Amino acid sequence: MTKSGSEILLNPGPVNLSQKVRQALSGKDVCHRELEFAELVQYINKRLGEVYSELSSCNYQSVLLTASGTGAVEAMLTTFIPKKSTTLVVDNGVYGARMERILQSSNRDYKILKFDWEKPIDIALIDKELNENQQIENLVLVHHETTTGRLNPLLEIGKICKEHNVRIFLDAVSSFGAEEILGEEINLT
Repeated sequence: MTKSGSEILLNPGPVNLSQKVRQALSGKDVCHRELEFAELVQYINKRLGEVYSELSSCNYQSVLLTASGTGAVEAMLTTFIPKKSTTLVVDNGVYGARMERILQSSNRDYKILKFDWEKPIDIALIDKELNENQQIENLVLVHHETTTGRLNPLLEIGKICKEHNVRIFLDAVSSFGAEEILGEEINLT
């Protein structure tokens, strides 16, 4: 407990809110059909682009979703991965396994590459899998696997994907805004 009596959450999410965020949330209600709301969304999208200027200068558009991180990942996978394409799932934690379940439940064709949660991803195995399965068009990866606290080697995996013309769909729920993400350099979709 803190001095104010509020609890401190010791998990990867949800997270504790700062007093500044709490104050912002206690403002007036805004109707989603009003111009004021549309202007707010445009402002937020513009500011998100400023967080990652290298993404805003490319062919990327931020989308605000009123969902959990899992809801956002599910929306990404089921909206942008074509049903008739094959996806390689890199699984080295709870959230990689969750992406596999999302693809499975949405009847997507996928292959799974499981790694020991306690060891780094073997990038050579990803390259081998893409060489042996040329039909793979997409790779899904968790950038920061909070199950283990592991930051996966996005740049190295991205370079391999770019060599194979494989698109990356990235779960960056816990890394966005904190870690570097180079979009076109790594075939990020």
